[in-house]
Amino acid sequence: MNNTMNHLVCGTLIVIVLFASAATAGEKGSPENALKQYFDDRKTGMETIADREAAMKDHVSSLKDVNVRYKNGNTLLHYAANRGYLDVAALLLKKGADINARDKDGRTPLHEAMAYRRYDVARFLVENGADMSLRNKDGDTPLISVVFMDDRKRAVDLVNFFIGKGFDVSRSADARLLNESIRRGHHDVAAILLEKGVAFNESSLRDAASMGYEDIFAVLLSRGADPGDKDILRSAAASGNVGILKTLLEKGRKPTAEDVDLALYKGRRDAAVLLNDVLKGSGDEGVDLTARCRMKPDPGPCMALFYAGYYDEIAGACRSFTYGGCGGTVPFETQDACKRVCESGK
Repeated sequence: MNNTMNHLVCGTLIVIVLFASAATAGEKGSPENALKQYFDDRKTGMETIADREAAMKDHVSSLKDVNVRYKNGNTLLHYAANRGYLDVAALLLKKGADINARDKDGRTPLHEAMAYRRYDVARFLVENGADMSLRNKDGDTPLISVVFMDDRKRAVDLVNFFIGKGFDVSRSADARLLNESIRRGHHDVAAILLEKGVAFNESSLRDAASMGYEDIFAVLLSRGADPGDKDILRSAAASGNVGILKTLLEKGRKPTAEDVDLALYKGRRDAAVLLNDVLKGSGDEGVDLTARCRMKPDPGPCMALFYAGYYDEIAGACRSFTYGGCGGTVPFETQDACKRVCESGK
């Protein structure tokens, strides 16, 4: 048994014991409290202090050297940043804390503040001279965290803030930042990065096609991105963006029956019609655009719970069904996809 399996087994046994012991106790011994106590007991002394802002401030005030290292090479400023303690961060800088200190993973306090969504602390650090271009061991600058944000407007605001404070996109950002922005639906962030000269790679154009971002696709093409990726037409078919598809077809990309079928599965009827017409124009027999409307759904043998769509020929309407995630037959990705293909002519 390898170490990973040993850890999993031991961890499972610990949780079972905790829940079993908590079952016979009162409210204080509830499973939730038992688990919290278990993990609290394993925190280092510094982590325990860092969980309370007042205690953290007292601790910082008592120290002469505020650049001492703790677990994983963290400094006190790392802790203040990931906890969101703005006053503590200010006190640390006043006492000489290294604003660009790096832990064993190369992460700075600014990385921590951004990753933990402590944006007031992040802004404070930047305004006080934090180096926005430092990379961690994965090669990422602190700005990578914006691509994981749900708040699109705040992501744009932070990107503009970094740029306004001197972050040089053309020198310090890379294709990963652009590509992740595209893949995760941060269109406006990607557009800003492109405007500021961000680097791109062979994946960037395919990602833009996959998301249906026609403007970003056009900019990348104008800057020399190669549309020769073997999967790029299929990515565009999945997004259903007819403008991108027409551009790729003009550049000599040849559709396949699989591209048409994928567009149908996704409910991209206009894209499917376009690709099918080109396919038939090249001498191929093309694809039956209504074939998926006659498929019978089969949830398959697995037990996961996913939702998909199919066309109920008796009722003359699209329905949703659940499938297990492997095997079986899934006519359409969603009920709405089914409607766009099978009910569009009604």
